Amino acid sequence: MKPASHIALAAVVLLAACGTDRADSPGIALDTVVQLQTSSGPGEVSGPPTSVVHLADGRYLVVEGGPFGGKPLVFGADGAFLDYLGRTGDGPGEFREVLAATQTRGDSVVVASRRSLRMLDPGLTQVRDAALPLQPQRIWSDTSGNLLALGWRETPDSRGARLHLHDPSGVYLRSLSAVDSGLINVDFVAVSDGGTGWWTVPMDGTYRIDHWSHDGHLDSGRRIAASWHPQVEFDPAARMGPESPPLPRVQGLSRAGDGKLWVLGTLAAEGWKEALASVETSGGADGTGSGLVFVSPDQLLDGVIDLIDLESGRQVASLELPELVSPVSGDTLFTAREDSSGFWHVAIVRATLSPSQVSARNGN
Repeated sequence: MKPASHIALAAVVLLAACGTDRADSPGIALDTVVQLQTSSGPGEVSGPPTSVVHLADGRYLVVEGGPFGGKPLVFGADGAFLDYLGRTGDGPGEFREVLAATQTRGDSVVVASRRSLRMLDPGLTQVRDAALPLQPQRIWSDTSGNLLALGWRETPDSRGARLHLHDPSGVYLRSLSAVDSGLINVDFVAVSDGGTGWWTVPMDGTYRIDHWSHDGHLDSGRRIAASWHPQVEFDPAARMGPESPPLPRVQGLSRAGDGKLWVLGTLAAEGWKEALASVETSGGADGTGSGLVFVSPDQLLDGVIDLIDLESGRQVASLELPELVSPVSGDTLFTAREDSSGFWHVAIVRATLSPSQVSARNGN
């Protein structure tokens, strides 16, 4: 049984992906910028990171993942572990159950904990706190410093919406309208469009990139054709089993410039059946078991990177890789893989388009 860093996955649907010939297509190359020293000992990361922020002075802030949040860790530009960010607690300079972090205007940093935001200056000194009427699972910033949080906010003006906009001080402004989009109670990944609007992808089993205006209304949307992500509606009644691979999911977005977007996702690893066969079901308080399956995401999932042309909706290039991959900023991403001891190795990488690179997993 692996450590408690593993996630619980309770519902999946059948994957129906098919390979495509990419021999004449451009590909994506990943160049390692730095390997963070996140293995066992000081600086160890025992859960899949939720956020990596590249600070203005070259350091990296890493938020460790976990079912109840994790620790924020600081690494040098050379990848060496420097220190934990603050102490554990609820007072000034303290952090508890950190869920995510993002960089905002002026190179300031916002750290999201349960029902609160902590604003830090570029040197990671606390500036102020803001209480939130929701638990922010993820958080993003636009160029004006406004903050978009993913979470539940059950008020008459936001019921059913999962994305909520706040001003730079954390004051609630509006919710991105679920009524406009028809996406009720659906999670999203998001990124600023470079102004005060947003690009999003719903985590509902479809592969569609939507654009939201600054006033929170859906103004365009386009489905993306990709062999690794068939347009399959998510079935919440489906249960994980030996014949049911994980649903492909988009997990992050990053602006690539020149009207393009990096789309970062996960799909079933080639060894997903073996991973499921080796896990145990969790035991409930009465010893009967809860029925949830606990399995390392690194064993179950592979990462995938798409470069999408936003005007045409065309998939310019794609790369599948054995590590999980998430955004940092722009062309800078991070990969994460778990070792046999349950610790996570994190590398900062830069993605580029290279005609000589092709998707190895598609047999080219």
